[in-house]
Amino acid sequence: MMTYLYIYILIAVIAWFEIKGLLQTRSKAFQYFVIFIFIFIAGFRYETGVDWAGYTDYYNEISSLDEAFKKDHFKSIFITLDVGYALLNAIVKMFNGGIQTIFFIVSLVSSILLLKNLRRYTEYVITGLLIYYSFYFFIFDMSGLRQGLAIQIAFFAFQFIEQKNFKKYLLYILIATSIHWSAFLLILLYFVSSEKKIKFHYIIFAASLLVFILNIKFIQAVIPNLSTFVKGNVLLASKFDVYTNNQNYSQARSWNLMTIFVVLRVCAIYFLCLINKNINNKKFNFFFNLFIIQVILYFGLYELIEISERLRFYFAISEIIILVMILKEIKKYFYTDILYFFIVSITFINAMPYYLHFKGTIAYHPYQNYIIYKAMGYQSSGVYRLQKHSDFHIQ
Repeated sequence: MMTYLYIYILIAVIAWFEIKGLLQTRSKAFQYFVIFIFIFIAGFRYETGVDWAGYTDYYNEISSLDEAFKKDHFKSIFITLDVGYALLNAIVKMFNGGIQTIFFIVSLVSSILLLKNLRRYTEYVITGLLIYYSFYFFIFDMSGLRQGLAIQIAFFAFQFIEQKNFKKYLLYILIATSIHWSAFLLILLYFVSSEKKIKFHYIIFAASLLVFILNIKFIQAVIPNLSTFVKGNVLLASKFDVYTNNQNYSQARSWNLMTIFVVLRVCAIYFLCLINKNINNKKFNFFFNLFIIQVILYFGLYELIEISERLRFYFAISEIIILVMILKEIKKYFYTDILYFFIVSITFINAMPYYLHFKGTIAYHPYQNYIIYKAMGYQSSGVYRLQKHSDFHIQ
């Protein structure tokens, strides 16, 4: 059953009604409805996705909070840099919860933050949810839930840059860092981001693309210096070593159909920004800056795809905001239709492997829901599908 595809079609139809102004006072009700779908699908997923086994092993490895107190051995909880996520697991374990409880809590908080964040920056919230569903839902809500939550916390913190409130911004970024360690780099964003568009963005955009297209290598040359810089922190040094030396994580970005699609998508969004120069407000300019940073990270750091992906995702949310802001500014009916068709096209193509059950996404389908599988006593095929997923991507 093509569960994900049916959900996509449903959200796309609701988004169309939203754009045409047909939802009116019912808009918030539909927003809550879509968020409920996100929480139900991701929060109750059962042995579905790529990372569920790893999160289960992690949950089983750490001690409960009360046990750590009794034995005065907190190292049995804080076994990684992600101390906030570790504490959440320890608390849930103390109350005899399970990994499904963790999935539900993270999905609930992430989805609520996503809704609040989209409401802050756009009137076309459901359209934003449509883009999010195809671009990031399967990557984060159905798999890398730690970074997904960290991204939403950081997204929420961006408002404090505009308000010039460093203390609040720092607080939320530290919370995000406690969920996923990579978020600590966003502290620098407070100082380097500008209310105006990045100067010379034409050159930056073109240069980033050329670095990737011409296969210009420079990252490997600076790795020894970076390795020396982080070696004082054992946990951080181990993370750095994995992402720069491990055979599975230190691979370079290569040309494939998805890479070509991303290049075309990024160029199309950039072109839309150029032809809509009349949009000149602080929020749009800020997210345009984030978009340019994402381009730099995606193409400029192509030599280390895992680091490139981990870092760029904090800025990739800019694509959602840019597209819905441009959609709002386009007044003519005909051009609104064209942009909606463009959004539907890129969102469908982006998540097509999940919607149409490609072999590379076997870990995600068929979708298994914890409530249904436990109530009906169905046998899970999660372990088998996860192994098939691994075998497919090793080839």
